[in-house]
Amino acid sequence: MVELNASGNDALYQDIATTPGVKVRWQAAHKGRLGVDTAVVEFGAPNGKMVQQSEMKDGKWGWGVYKGEYIIPEDQTTTRFQFRAVSTATGSVGAGNYLDDVQFSTQSILQLTGSFSANSIEVNQDVDYNLHIVNVGGMTAEKNQITIKLPSHLAYTPGTIDTENIVAGTQKYNPSTQELTFEVKALNKDATADIKIPLKGTSITNSVAPSTSATYSDQNFNDDTYLATGNDDSVTITPASWSDWSPTEVYMTGDVVRYDNKYYTAKWWSLGDNPNESEVWQIMNEWMEEWHPLKGYNVGEKVLFEGKIYQAKWWSQGEQPDKSTIWALVQ
Repeated sequence: MVELNASGNDALYQDIATTPGVKVRWQAAHKGRLGVDTAVVEFGAPNGKMVQQSEMKDGKWGWGVYKGEYIIPEDQTTTRFQFRAVSTATGSVGAGNYLDDVQFSTQSILQLTGSFSANSIEVNQDVDYNLHIVNVGGMTAEKNQITIKLPSHLAYTPGTIDTENIVAGTQKYNPSTQELTFEVKALNKDATADIKIPLKGTSITNSVAPSTSATYSDQNFNDDTYLATGNDDSVTITPASWSDWSPTEVYMTGDVVRYDNKYYTAKWWSLGDNPNESEVWQIMNEWMEEWHPLKGYNVGEKVLFEGKIYQAKWWSQGEQPDKSTIWALVQ
């Protein structure tokens, strides 16, 4: 706590580096010493014109809380914010105008980063999704509501969130939409929160990622609600039983092999048949690329187009699979 009046109707100020066009928040608590005292809040360029933001007028019986926002003007790279005494209850310039809890900073900004404990798992194996949250803004972020929409390939058991340095509020999980929501405690500037969410792979997929977002507000300011979207890594879910293809190995119907980082199922008995070239092998749809009009395809390559599999009879580029004889419908 400080007192503005000492030897006169003085001002308390601070100059800080600012970015033109950025919105900053300010807040201050004010109280009179012997009665009703008056002071003003002013912003502007150092040694330039100061613009009044608010008048603070309070008695000695309780603190008045004042707050607002200020857009940094063009070319103003240094901003002075000051609190200037105007008058006191007794008329004395030597005592009055208490100040406390002064804040002046940019809005809160949450960054969300999601990662998996493993890049690849097999069906029915467990994997942890680790969410890291950091407030890189100036104000404290509160009312932090986190939403994680999980893909259908991953299953979550309600109530199993593990938190390291946060307090998670009410957790809700909607199994029909696979949306998990929970609250995170207020995060000061540079504060972090880490959440570990246990998941299980339920079906194979080449690459799948959650969709993470957060809504939040600046502490003590309810006029704006911000939205942050996460930067989420992906995980691959492979078949539970498979082996790397070998030209000397005998394979039976239904055997699963990996070749060139793709997975194939044997249609019938096979020996020495290259999975990328032989009809003996059927690529699992999850590892098949969608057809692209700008990409060239060699003889025998397979693509997905509108949910169907096509195989190139000869080299092709720009020939739409369902309209060209270059492509043969496989299934």
